[in-house]
Amino acid sequence: MIRIIAALIAAAPLAATARDVPATMPPASETSPAAPTPADSGRREGLYVGVGTGATYLGGSLATTRKTAAMLTIRAGMARSERLLLGVEGAFARSAYEQVSYVDLGATWFPWRRWAFVRGALGVTTIAHQDATTERGPNLLVGLGLEVGRPSGASVTLNAEAQLHEVAVAGESAGRPRATASAWIGVDWY
Repeated sequence: MIRIIAALIAAAPLAATARDVPATMPPASETSPAAPTPADSGRREGLYVGVGTGATYLGGSLATTRKTAAMLTIRAGMARSERLLLGVEGAFARSAYEQVSYVDLGATWFPWRRWAFVRGALGVTTIAHQDATTERGPNLLVGLGLEVGRPSGASVTLNAEAQLHEVAVAGESAGRPRATASAWIGVDWY
């Protein structure tokens, strides 16, 4: 009895995310050759990969002049539904005084299936300074964005993010908070 209950509990998420499938398939003569396939309709489904570029503001930086840096972002994950994406994201930003890199696991949610989205993620940050010291620690990312284009199988987005990093030099027990803010344009392929 316990095994049956455990199997039902394990299957509940699968049943909740299952898509409606017609009970019977129409005969081949009734299908329209002009009907778009899921890959042609621009839907978010299956696996995705994305890239982006923009700028980031390095708050709490030791730099006294330039606190902005160019940024490169790479993303990959799975579309759990038309409105929810789960994935991993890595980013790298470098200024004359330091470089920031992070890897996050997060979720992107589209409340209306298109146009606007919100993001949240948790991960690990590494900040390497010009004086050869390196700080590491956890981070929290929150963001929002707009989907400005949706060509077949892709999504063009404008993103704004803020991150809070709690970093410390190796061997030190107390970390110090750092914040970054980023704005970037990205393309995701589904």
